[in-house]
Amino acid sequence: MALRSIIKATLTFGLFCAHCSAQTFQRLGACPSLGCILPPDQADFLAGQFFDVRVEVHAPLNGSERINGYTQPDTNFSLTIARQGGADSQLASEFFKIEEPKLETWNFTWYEDLFAQAAKTPSQVRVASRIYRKVALYKPGNYIATLNYRGDQQTIANWTVRDIPEKRRAKNVVLFIGDGMTTNMITAARLIAHQSINGKYQTLMAMDQFPVLGHQMTHSLDSFITDSANSATALYSGHKSTVNALGVYRDSSPSALDDPKVESIAEIFRRVWNGGVGIVSTAFIADATPAALTAHTGDRGQYGNVVDSFLNGITNYTWTKWTGPDVLFGGGAEQFYPNEDSFEGRDYYNLFAEKNYTVVLNDTALQASDNTTKHLGIFSTSNMAKWLDRNVYPQNLDIPKTAPDGSNGSATNQPGLKEMTLKALSILHNRHPKDGFFLMSEAASIDKQMHTLDYDRALGELLELDDTIKATKSYLKSIGELENTLIIVTADHGHGFDVAGGVDTKFLEAQKGSRKKRNAVGTYAESGLSQYMIANRSAPLGSDQNLIYTSGTNFPVNWDPRYTLFQGFMANPDHRENYKVHKTGPRKPAINITGFDEEHFYVNYKDAVTGFLINGTLPGPPPSLEELGIGTKRKTPDSAPTNVPAQKKLRQHEASPLSKGLVNIDRNNNHPKAMTKKKAPLNDEEETDEEGVRWRELPDNDIMPDKYNDMDDDCLTTEGSDTPVVDSDEDDGPTTMFPEDENDSDTEAILTAANIEGLSNKLDRQRAEIEAEAQAELEDAAIQTNIHADTDLLDPTHTAPSLVPDLGAVRSRITETIRVLENLANLTDKGKSRSAYTQQLLSDICIYYGYNEFLATKLFNLFSPTEAFHFFEANETPRPMVLRTNTLRTNRRSLAQALINRGVVLQPVGKWSKVGLQVFESSVPLGATPEYLAGHYILQAASSFFPVMALAPQPGERILDMAAAPGGKTTYISALMRNTGAVFANDANRKRAKGLIGNIHRLGVKNAIICNYDAQKAFPRTLGGFDRVLLDAPCSGTGVIGKDPSVKTSKNERDFQVLPHMQKQLLLAAIDSVDHSSKTGGYVVYSTCSVTIEENEQVVQYVLRKRPNIAIVETGLPDGFGTKGFKAFAGKAFDENMTRTRRWYPHVENVDGFFVCKLRKLGPSLTNASKTNVATSTSGAETGERDDLKGNKKDPEYSQNDSFGDFDVEEDRVFINKSEKKWLKSKGLNPKAANKSKSRKERD
Repeated sequence: MALRSIIKATLTFGLFCAHCSAQTFQRLGACPSLGCILPPDQADFLAGQFFDVRVEVHAPLNGSERINGYTQPDTNFSLTIARQGGADSQLASEFFKIEEPKLETWNFTWYEDLFAQAAKTPSQVRVASRIYRKVALYKPGNYIATLNYRGDQQTIANWTVRDIPEKRRAKNVVLFIGDGMTTNMITAARLIAHQSINGKYQTLMAMDQFPVLGHQMTHSLDSFITDSANSATALYSGHKSTVNALGVYRDSSPSALDDPKVESIAEIFRRVWNGGVGIVSTAFIADATPAALTAHTGDRGQYGNVVDSFLNGITNYTWTKWTGPDVLFGGGAEQFYPNEDSFEGRDYYNLFAEKNYTVVLNDTALQASDNTTKHLGIFSTSNMAKWLDRNVYPQNLDIPKTAPDGSNGSATNQPGLKEMTLKALSILHNRHPKDGFFLMSEAASIDKQMHTLDYDRALGELLELDDTIKATKSYLKSIGELENTLIIVTADHGHGFDVAGGVDTKFLEAQKGSRKKRNAVGTYAESGLSQYMIANRSAPLGSDQNLIYTSGTNFPVNWDPRYTLFQGFMANPDHRENYKVHKTGPRKPAINITGFDEEHFYVNYKDAVTGFLINGTLPGPPPSLEELGIGTKRKTPDSAPTNVPAQKKLRQHEASPLSKGLVNIDRNNNHPKAMTKKKAPLNDEEETDEEGVRWRELPDNDIMPDKYNDMDDDCLTTEGSDTPVVDSDEDDGPTTMFPEDENDSDTEAILTAANIEGLSNKLDRQRAEIEAEAQAELEDAAIQTNIHADTDLLDPTHTAPSLVPDLGAVRSRITETIRVLENLANLTDKGKSRSAYTQQLLSDICIYYGYNEFLATKLFNLFSPTEAFHFFEANETPRPMVLRTNTLRTNRRSLAQALINRGVVLQPVGKWSKVGLQVFESSVPLGATPEYLAGHYILQAASSFFPVMALAPQPGERILDMAAAPGGKTTYISALMRNTGAVFANDANRKRAKGLIGNIHRLGVKNAIICNYDAQKAFPRTLGGFDRVLLDAPCSGTGVIGKDPSVKTSKNERDFQVLPHMQKQLLLAAIDSVDHSSKTGGYVVYSTCSVTIEENEQVVQYVLRKRPNIAIVETGLPDGFGTKGFKAFAGKAFDENMTRTRRWYPHVENVDGFFVCKLRKLGPSLTNASKTNVATSTSGAETGERDDLKGNKKDPEYSQNDSFGDFDVEEDRVFINKSEKKWLKSKGLNPKAANKSKSRKERD
């Protein structure tokens, strides 16, 4: 009967696992059922090893695992433990003789598969849990842990406790880890550093001489791909864990620091034997491999906690006593000196010194230090320098801000792995002559350089490891400890690396075209032998081709031979390869060029420029339902695609020079398609993806409603323009570019005897075109582009007319024209004028970047030719994603820590802001995190911080935000006011005004009043007497072209006549709404997300003339941040204080183009002030009132002094009429007839 029950339970369990198993994602590793025991089934323990036991009971609320009627997890579960052959099972608390832990509950979500992830439909799970901390099993044997829950449901874990031999077999242990090292890499290292004659190696590696060789399996418990965290956990504790976990079984709880721990070998050795412990690595010392000896966290990225655990052990829960290692050597100084990267800003150099550590920061100090004290040695920021750079290319060490003391200096005096290991051995031997020691020494950059395809540096690191092993054996023999020491050399995981032949690099570089270059590769019989061991005696002694080493040291004598290894990866990004050593520093084969989406990488145009292209195999971001071609669940984004004119053409997956980020280009027609993702207020029927995009479910027969999103929230449509004008507030997120039809011309033709020759010729032509483009890209790597002297830049016959312009040639012409314009006196062709070159340049800019001629000219005239080029380049890339911390609910440090714990890579946006966070990468939807929903932050463009910072609202004031939707600036004002006073948040559009409410409630704003007035008419007649007014005016959007490329072609001369007229009237209304007698205020801030003069300086100059009772004052923003406003432009002189205004440009500060002006109201506004005969200073302020800039003067009440009549709409009538006539003529209409018709309608 018992056997039948076991078989039945096994079959049921198997069927359940088959139903719920997931390949890509898992609800919780090692927990296929709804009851979880951690450590799980088949866990192994050393007798007496401390560990925690976590049990969880799950209740899925949706998805395939949902059980009808089971929405709350069973909280009456029990855990029993029994030893086979021992007494009956007991409750865990009784078995371990501890108190029953308290019940914990939480919720979490997960995706069942990629389809669920693409659809943004996570499965939700409720959890009940208990954790039994710091327990141990002391008797060897088998144990059965049983979790009983939900009636008769059980989860069983069989544990094995291994006995420890009574006799200690080794006094000391030295564990060498080659991070990421495989046998294929060892073979490659042997090939380049040990000479082979007639098939016989003349020398052997130290690893080749070990008496025992074997294999181990360190992969994680829920994945067959291993990382350094879970593999180090397996090596140090004997327990399998999940990827990224250090010394724990990762549970489903929100915190990464409360997961069930297992004691490491270093902790056991110190506790049981009081032996010495040494930790040495060439990585930053908080990296996974060294960290796993003392840290216990589900997230290897908790670097601050890792560093603290080295010194103090685990302090948040009861755990084994830890007094710090005897030796801690490595890089990562940014985690030690006091700064924003160190744990809680602490100075860990001092903290270690206070516990009697000798702290050394360079190799000289290391070699001279006392061998009897505990040592902390940190020798650089980040990872330490590579062997190849320290010994062959030392000039690469001169990198500012790498010094370990936190200065701007370079870390040029670094020890290597051998020097650190031998010093560690000496210290450990001196401190623990009887108890023995455990030393872990890691060659970390084998892995790190393999990740970047820098094979030469990776193999150099491997050879340094081998040299260190040899030196270690020699040293231990010299002190009589070799026979008492167990030396283990292992890798923690591997890479898909191999060597498949040889390469003639000289032949490769001489060829033109990728296929011809590939003929330089030799395989099988043509692979040849390595030349790394054959010095070039004609080269200078000590150069990279003629090196001499001390006897017994095996490294290549020639790092730059003609014949090299044909080596590579199976998992790699798109990149070029020339199989040569990278002499200028560690390699970067691919770069991110799509702004925010850091999962897309493209060929680095600076890398291996003489090589050929190798297509990548690594995946990009998860696909959407649309990309998967699935229509079962229709989701309509809140915006529609916008076609953009021709852009730059990129060769297959390559980045163009001088660009920080480009778009994906349809290589068939060169017309990219832009999808600008928008945001709408989140409600119960909407979802949010990882870019913060809100999606609204629509029934199949529904029509997409009016756009209700960030762009429309920030837009007004001008008469005569088909596109909106924008203001700036909440960040739209990055603009995503993608081809309209990626595969239109890529369909493969069926090969036949008749067409094979024609297809071959077509391929040859395509290859020739690709090579020509590649050459153009290489020439474009700098502005100083060389073009043949006979070429006439202005000759229209230089390029044949074509429907699709040769963008490579256009770009070359742009860079050469700029070069000539910047040095016209010396470079101009005879008879060619500056205007001719300028017209050619503007024409090319229009073709290359897709602007209309009018807007290209207007923007070009703001800058010098070189700076204009950089401005247009910067507009091709969206600005970084920024979060603003809502200080009404949290602080930036707490928010950053919470988001980092959720897998968000971020950093402070800059020293100019105390609340901004710039996001580089996120593994979670930023618009749906608990912190977002709780109002801890808002997605907001960095540039929209500026006007609020300039406004400087004070607690208790009465403030007007004239164009407030969607609420980023309004809520920032409320936060600065600490929810005191009153903020009148106005927007003329009723829908947008309603949209404010969602953000105001979510962010906890309590002092805002929502208004829906036409600002030109309502203020100050309806509302007035404000202490401060913010006018972030609707504008042309010329500062946010990277976000909205449609601006390039949609703006015309009429826009820049109509828009300034509206902006002038709004600013006059803002000025008249301010109480000049305010004790604390009297300020108006005017801002736009435009860079044009007409919308900025000219608008301000106009109101200075119309309102002589105002003056421009300093913005109060940090000095040097932003550019001063124009004092004169195109022959027009502005107010002398216009330099107090600020401008920002995308190519300078990497923020949206923006303008901010702060005005101080000095006295009351007078009706028809422009006609009043008053004496004015050059700034437009009344002479008698210029002295009172602090608002101390007492004036009559607002109601008596600040009344103002209707606007004089005739002020700009001459410009409006002229624009209307021009527009009517362009439509083929008679302006006079139209005016007569208009007059009749007015009379009627």
